[in-house]
Amino acid sequence: MHKLLERQLKRHIGSVDSVPEEWKKFIEVVDEVYRQTDIDRTLLERSLDLTSEELFEKNQQLQQQVAVEQKRAAELGQEITERKRAEESLQESEFRLQTIMNSVQAGIVMVDAETREIVEANPAALRMIGADKEKVIGNVCHKFICPAERGRCPICDLGQTVDNSERVLLTAQKKVVPIIKNVITITLGERKYLVESFVDIAQQKRAEETLTKRATELETVAQVSTAALNILDTPELLQTVVDLTKERFGLYHAHIYLLDDITSRLVLAAGAGEVGRQMVSEGWNIPLERGQSLVARVARSRQGVIVGDVRSEPDWLPNPLLPETRSELAVPLLSGDRLLGVLDVQSDKLGYFTDDDIRIQIALAVQVAVALENARLFEQAEQADLLLHERVKELDCLNDIGREMEENPPPLPELLQWISERIPLAMRYPELSVVAIEYDGQVYGDPRAIDLPNQITHGLYIGGELEGRIYIAHTERHDFIDEESALLGGVATRVSGFIENQRLIEQTRQRSAELEKVLVEVRRLAAIVENHPDFIGVSSMEGRALYVNPAGLKMMGLPPDQDITSMVAGDFYPPEDVERLVKEGVPVALEQGSWTTEANLLRADGAVIPVEQTISVNYDIEGVPSSYSVTIHDITNRRVAAAEQSRLLADVRRLAAIVENHPDFIGVGRLDGKVDYINPAGLRMMELSPEHNVSSMEVSDFYLPEDAEKLIDEGLPTALEKGPWTAEANLLRADGTTMPVEQTISINYDVDGKPSNFSITVHDISNRRLAAAEQERLLAEVEASYRQYVRQEWEQYLQEQRYGRWQIEHRQPEAPVESATGWLAKIQDEVLREGKTKIVRKTGDNGDEYLPTGDERQTAAIVTPISLRGQVIGTLNLQDMAPDRNWTAEEIALVEAVSEQLALTVENLRLFDDTQRRATREQLTRQITDKMRVAPDVDTIIQTGLAELARALGVSRTYVKLSPSLKSDQQEP
Repeated sequence: MHKLLERQLKRHIGSVDSVPEEWKKFIEVVDEVYRQTDIDRTLLERSLDLTSEELFEKNQQLQQQVAVEQKRAAELGQEITERKRAEESLQESEFRLQTIMNSVQAGIVMVDAETREIVEANPAALRMIGADKEKVIGNVCHKFICPAERGRCPICDLGQTVDNSERVLLTAQKKVVPIIKNVITITLGERKYLVESFVDIAQQKRAEETLTKRATELETVAQVSTAALNILDTPELLQTVVDLTKERFGLYHAHIYLLDDITSRLVLAAGAGEVGRQMVSEGWNIPLERGQSLVARVARSRQGVIVGDVRSEPDWLPNPLLPETRSELAVPLLSGDRLLGVLDVQSDKLGYFTDDDIRIQIALAVQVAVALENARLFEQAEQADLLLHERVKELDCLNDIGREMEENPPPLPELLQWISERIPLAMRYPELSVVAIEYDGQVYGDPRAIDLPNQITHGLYIGGELEGRIYIAHTERHDFIDEESALLGGVATRVSGFIENQRLIEQTRQRSAELEKVLVEVRRLAAIVENHPDFIGVSSMEGRALYVNPAGLKMMGLPPDQDITSMVAGDFYPPEDVERLVKEGVPVALEQGSWTTEANLLRADGAVIPVEQTISVNYDIEGVPSSYSVTIHDITNRRVAAAEQSRLLADVRRLAAIVENHPDFIGVGRLDGKVDYINPAGLRMMELSPEHNVSSMEVSDFYLPEDAEKLIDEGLPTALEKGPWTAEANLLRADGTTMPVEQTISINYDVDGKPSNFSITVHDISNRRLAAAEQERLLAEVEASYRQYVRQEWEQYLQEQRYGRWQIEHRQPEAPVESATGWLAKIQDEVLREGKTKIVRKTGDNGDEYLPTGDERQTAAIVTPISLRGQVIGTLNLQDMAPDRNWTAEEIALVEAVSEQLALTVENLRLFDDTQRRATREQLTRQITDKMRVAPDVDTIIQTGLAELARALGVSRTYVKLSPSLKSDQQEP
């Protein structure tokens, strides 16, 4: 698709993919126009470039040739001939250029830049201007083909650049044609000319305008549809649609007819403006079969129709309220295959509507039909809700009256007064309803109900005689619905029956008190049956249903007023349960009186529910089976509970098995310290028998006193506050021995989240402790071996260095210290043995200080060991001349830190020296070996080895003694 067209579609519609199907052929035509325009413009540009270049080139050649010819005309006649050839060549070029200009489809006009006169125009330009060449050449371009005023030329006067710019062309008939225009300036001779090329884009403009109009119309359809879909009241919806349609589409009038299926007439439902409202109020309608009606024709054909001139249309029906109608368009409102009505729009212009307008209006009609269906469904839902609500109120009223009559009926006057007050609450307009009951010469309730004109009434027939009436009236004008009439009939029937029953009871009460008791019992049982939560039903001996109580109907998914007299067992059970009922249940019930089993009840919606049913046989007064009673109880929850109980039981058993077979001690105790449970591993760990009664024990019986106290005072509070608590302890066994264990205490909570008891897990760590002790022993042995190794290495190192013992001393020149005496050497020996720092002060009353005996000294001192991994290899001594020197903790820590670094440093030096010696020895060995390898025989090898060894060791004589092999019974000397 052309980029310019695609951009315009996106601007007006939003997306190329959302273009309606009926527009696609039209879009393809517009796209082809755009592409052809690009081709023509490219051809024009190429023609202009070629024309300009050839004209300029030929002009330059001609000028050069003419100059040469003029210079040599007098001398060379041959050059005159060449000039003629050049002229002929120029004429040929001009002919070729003229042919190109005549054949190109773009208009080309050449204008003198100074005089503004048109000096040349190709045929395409003349066709677009609409005049002959003689009428065009010589005319000034201003106000002739260009709308600019003299002195206002965009190129020459205003300095503009016209390059593929949209401009207009004035034709000879003074019409304005939109064009794409290019202008370039050329020089021929010494004059400047404007070469203008242009392409007619009127068709493209018309396509753009059409596209814009359709996009606007589609947007209008969307706006009207959105407004309609948000309105659920049908009259308001239709009025909004016609008003918006007239306003947004700029129409003379719009209205909507709806089809009345009963009368087969198209009834005007909404019209735009005051005229439309007047027509609606006058009840305008059109028979569906009327021939002289555009609207009726559209409804019959279900196709959109356009009339460009209504006054020439034989089917057009004029409307005196719309005298300016000149053209009309009508489309059907369809919901699937069902005709809802007709949307009719009118214009005061002839031929205003096109086929595209039909598509637009059909799209709008589809949305209006959807909105109408939505409104209809909403109204139906509201009506259904209203009827349901009214039905519930009526049933509540009847139930209340029935209950009042059956359970504890008051005296008849009080009952009639109560009924007259109860009935208005069940009416649609309770605040406007009044009720009067006329009976036995008395009026109960509101007497106005008898005289108000807007009323319904029903007689009270007792024993077939009219003995009273019930009146229900509205204090304002409102119609009664059928359900309210049915309610009145039901109340009248119940009141009549109640009065008649009361009379019969009164008549028979004197005769038989027992019969009264039976009647009361029957009513009580009936109420029980009616209100019993289980399914209770009665069937004939042939299996036909006679009665099902409300709970049974509800269980079956049937309405309360369901007629069940035509239902049989197959309507209540799946086939396999019916077969079992017939083959097993009925015979057992007839033989034993009743039969109870589980089955599946078949609901009205096809679902089944598990039930427990009991079938019993009812007998008449002669003892003959007359019917069956069926009691059905829904056991869905029982089965769910049983399944859940089984699952929980399986989980409990699985957990119990884990606990019972766990190798660690697992127990449960109460928060007061009593024991509830210990698993077999715990009993074995405690040396208790499997039958031991642990409920008599307390937690303190399992631990040493200090461990029991720690568990009670620390373990349980920590577990309650922070979660599981783990610690090591000693388990006290039945034989009095103890076992090191690791125990974990965790709190268990009930369903309310309150602590109920605690769990304890005890793990034997005897092996862990033995392993830890063994590890400590091995580490101690390693440490001792390492210290011995360090001591031996340093002794050997000092002997090899011929030091025996190092002693390095540093004295400050300005404060010399007297040499160490026997007391200081004694302290050094103690530090070497003990590996601890000694502090020497004047007094020895502090445990950290040292005061030697037997020596008088005048200095204070610090003696700290130089240690490597616990092995003391020397001491670092500091002396101060002032015997009262108080060594601070920082000074002591500094000396000890220096001592540690000194130990590491000298050890590193020793290791470095040892490494150097090893390297030297290995190098010497390698050198001797290398020399021995190159020796040619054994004697030379031995001589070379001895010589090198004597030189390396600095000895004067070396020799080798080789002996023959010793015999087995000889000993080596």
